[in-house]
Amino acid sequence: MMSQEGGKGKKRKESHQEKPHSGNIPERITNQQSSARKKKRPRTNTSSKNTKALPHVSAPSQKSSTPREPRAGHNNSAINRHLTMSLVSSSRKREAAEKIDMLRKVPTVPLVARPRSRSVKSKASAVAKFVLDDLQKFIKKNTGLGPFDTETDTQTSTGAGTSSGADSSFSAGLEPLHIGDRSNSESDASDDSAEHGADIYTPLLKLTKPRPDNGMRVPMFIKEPEMYPCIKALFRYVDDAIDRSPSAGNTRRRLKVCCKSDTTPSGADDYNRIDIGLSSRLKTPDDDASGELNKPDYGDMLAVIEAKRSITEQTVAYRQMYMYTRNIYPEQAGRRFVWGFTFCDSVAHACILGHDNVFSSDAMDLSTSEGRSAFVALAVDMSFCESDQLGYDPNIYHNATRKRWEMSIYDDALKKQQTYHVLGCVQAADRVYGRHTRCFICRKVGSDSESAPEAALEESAASNATSHGKRDILVKDAWPHAEIADGNRNQRARDEIEMMRTIDEKLGNDPDFQDKYPKVVAAGVVRQFCGSKRTPIEDTTENMFAKLGKDIINDIPHRVHKRIAMEPVGLSIRKVRSVDELIVVAADVMKAHQEILRRCDILHRDLSLYNMLMTRDSDGMAHGMLIDFDCAVWASEESAQPRANMTGTLPYMSIANLDELAIKRTSLDDWESLIYILCWLGTFGINDQDEKSVDTSKHLPIKAWAEGNAESSASSKRDQMTSAAFVRNIGSKFLDIEGYTVLAMLVLQLRDKLFDNPKISPIARGTKDQKTAQLELVFYNRSVEQETKGFLDEHLDKSILDPFARRAEFEKKISDDLWAVMADAQQQALERIRQQRLQ
Repeated sequence: MMSQEGGKGKKRKESHQEKPHSGNIPERITNQQSSARKKKRPRTNTSSKNTKALPHVSAPSQKSSTPREPRAGHNNSAINRHLTMSLVSSSRKREAAEKIDMLRKVPTVPLVARPRSRSVKSKASAVAKFVLDDLQKFIKKNTGLGPFDTETDTQTSTGAGTSSGADSSFSAGLEPLHIGDRSNSESDASDDSAEHGADIYTPLLKLTKPRPDNGMRVPMFIKEPEMYPCIKALFRYVDDAIDRSPSAGNTRRRLKVCCKSDTTPSGADDYNRIDIGLSSRLKTPDDDASGELNKPDYGDMLAVIEAKRSITEQTVAYRQMYMYTRNIYPEQAGRRFVWGFTFCDSVAHACILGHDNVFSSDAMDLSTSEGRSAFVALAVDMSFCESDQLGYDPNIYHNATRKRWEMSIYDDALKKQQTYHVLGCVQAADRVYGRHTRCFICRKVGSDSESAPEAALEESAASNATSHGKRDILVKDAWPHAEIADGNRNQRARDEIEMMRTIDEKLGNDPDFQDKYPKVVAAGVVRQFCGSKRTPIEDTTENMFAKLGKDIINDIPHRVHKRIAMEPVGLSIRKVRSVDELIVVAADVMKAHQEILRRCDILHRDLSLYNMLMTRDSDGMAHGMLIDFDCAVWASEESAQPRANMTGTLPYMSIANLDELAIKRTSLDDWESLIYILCWLGTFGINDQDEKSVDTSKHLPIKAWAEGNAESSASSKRDQMTSAAFVRNIGSKFLDIEGYTVLAMLVLQLRDKLFDNPKISPIARGTKDQKTAQLELVFYNRSVEQETKGFLDEHLDKSILDPFARRAEFEKKISDDLWAVMADAQQQALERIRQQRLQ
């Protein structure tokens, strides 16, 4: 049957098959990595062709210690689909420049990789001393002391630094190495295949050649590619020298550089070519040290190495390293932070790329014994330290006995760890900084379905996971900010777990809100067992980067690693089959939003396309579900303490939020976000069948909401949300498909009730700012008393002229008007759906 929705236009295509979706960020669950670019995707990116909506864990490759963990690949958001690759690339370059401009030089960076156990630390120091002596002898044997070298070749290393720590052992069996199945053993031509002869170490001599100490540092390399064999030879020498050390033993981590350099790694979502990829492998007694990695793969990359021929290009090297590192997070579901290296001439820097900051070590000048000592000590420490010190998460691990990936969740209500079988990663982190939100489809170990065949589990996960009786749950893994109060962490100030449990306590017995919000199954702060400590510690940035020093820790944002297992598993709102279903789902979401605010005192603050999910009941009827309370606050506290902050997703954020106006946040901000969401879907398509291509959407005014920064997005919305401009620039651009006229009329009514509500005075209407409102009064020779007489805001403080501030004072009345419009639209949509089903 065709839809009976109002409005004329093209007939809708047949409804599409639905796939399970993240319970956190709906639109980003898909791993079909289609790009907004016009050109063909990079040949190396095979993820979009070889993965499923819920990819299974692949079998181990010949050289891997564990199979690749479940991954979703790069996010394909509804925003990025309508931006050209040029705009996306420009945005990423701006981000890299902004973050690197805030880079901090921290001498203690190498200490983060320093082994915790006294015994392992002692072993690493002994090995580092041996490797450095061996390297110095190699340099002397092949070059002798250079004319400018005044140092002795017998200097030894005692490690990158010393620090106290609890005893621990190197737990090789549980390390979640990200070994790719994209066959690094391919026979593709290597750009430096000649290095595999007897002289594979010789190129490092050019990197370590002494430079004149006269202030005139002339670059040793004419072209950047000349550096690649030198850097790779250095890593190979150190790795092989560790094997020769009598103190090394048989259990450690190998640092392996890939043969191919200046290439686009597998798993990339762009055309950027990294200089060198550094991966790792676990060495065992039966290990074959001769194996080499052919092509870099973001799925098992430990660090990106960026090289520049001159030390004057250090900032450029940092920026490129940052930008390329972004690709590691979507490909590695268990990565907490990432290491990186830059080599400018002979000067190396080790970097830690955290959630909010980039930390760089002091310069390690490889042309000096001191610099080589520091580099060798760090490389050796990275070979022996525990996996969490390299940024991996030991709580996501491969169970070799059951041949599957599992995840541990600490439930703070039960005060114990629970284990879940990971069916797939449906939402990946997509950037270096931020919360690194990931979502996994899981099943609790020990449940009735545990004995089901693997194929049955995958089929269940790939079906509509929101039907009653399904046992699949969604696990959200994220790093939200931890609130600080009086010098102590106060997680209760804005704790998503507490809020979700409060919502369930207040609304859990109300049948009208069944499956309208996610229910917590298990949740808590992730806990790490570091070394031999019997008592686990909370996984926080404070504990993770403790070796950087108290001054650094106290000066960076504090984040806490949390996992929340919840049900049901929802579907993306873009899985609706018609405009009428979209209206029904949106109304359910806003009803839940309003009741959670009224009965639980919780203001969501982050309504977006990704936080509005849908479910289907046994009759196939669509319902809405509001998720993701990461940014939610206790409304009563927010009302009493206005804040100037910016929270949300750029195209859907309210004007007051984008402009960071110092006015209290209210539910009207989320209603405004709903209007922008509906506008976006109406313009670009509510689902994949209706989606507008990049070519046809290139010059649409609405794209300005997503293409610029917060200031430009706010300015565009102020201009376009006026009555006349809205019809001309937004409403008239809705798709010419059946049902979209109904959606356009609904959005127009919501816009009128929010921005031009007849109950409030002309001063409180529109999108102008306070200064414009003052000028209008002067220009028309009108007073505030004259303008407000007979309206709701008649007795409001006359100094408040900003329309957004005035409307915020009448949040309840305006939101009631908005809900009346939404409820009426929902009833009409439900009636049309019922009539269609009867035909």
